[in-house]
Amino acid sequence: MDINAIYANDLIEKLELKPPIDLYELCKIFNIEIVKADLKNAYAYFRIRKGRKVIFLSNSIVGTEKEKFTIAHELGHYFLPNHLEKIDDMYTRTDYMYKNERKKIETEVDKFAAELIMPSKYINSQLERISLRNFRQLRELAQKYQVSLTSLLCKYVDVNSETMALLCYENNKQKWQYKVFDDFKFEIYTGEILNDEPEKYIKDTLNNWLDESFQGTVYQVVFELKKYNMKLVLIQVKYYY
Repeated sequence: MDINAIYANDLIEKLELKPPIDLYELCKIFNIEIVKADLKNAYAYFRIRKGRKVIFLSNSIVGTEKEKFTIAHELGHYFLPNHLEKIDDMYTRTDYMYKNERKKIETEVDKFAAELIMPSKYINSQLERISLRNFRQLRELAQKYQVSLTSLLCKYVDVNSETMALLCYENNKQKWQYKVFDDFKFEIYTGEILNDEPEKYIKDTLNNWLDESFQGTVYQVVFELKKYNMKLVLIQVKYYY
């Protein structure tokens, strides 16, 4: 388990938390306030001033799928060692290392957040029993844990014994890819979705996703997030040996 996830796991064990994790109640235990406000440049941020611990949360995501992961992310800045000091230092820096340092910190916090809202001790065995062919069960599991489908699918990629990747499209343009890098030996196509039929398990017979040197079969499922004008494409790669 990733070291940042271990900190979340230790917290779960210490407080005997069980899913779905109530983050508002968790914040109360540690006297952390959640203040909802109209934020312009962020979904949320954590501040400690004169002993007052506050997560400022954007009104734009309150009540949406993004709310829970965002709060868990900000809690990561609080619970992970030295994170708040690093964040304060970064706000005063302008050197060229800023982007790399920020990316590293945010990745660490994302690992913490994912483990906090989807504890491995509970969810991994459930995810491992779901084949891509039975993809509808993934939506059901996201609802059970009260997490976004995006978060759940990233966790699915992490724990799956198959080689998988999750691709996010917004307005038909690919925004990001999530994959276990050691498993992927080929670059994934970054253009438009060539077959975007939603909620269907499809065998990619034309090899739309990987380069021509790939020897194997790719299967895909497209999930629509109409509220955000987004599509999530979950692909599974089976190599020929």
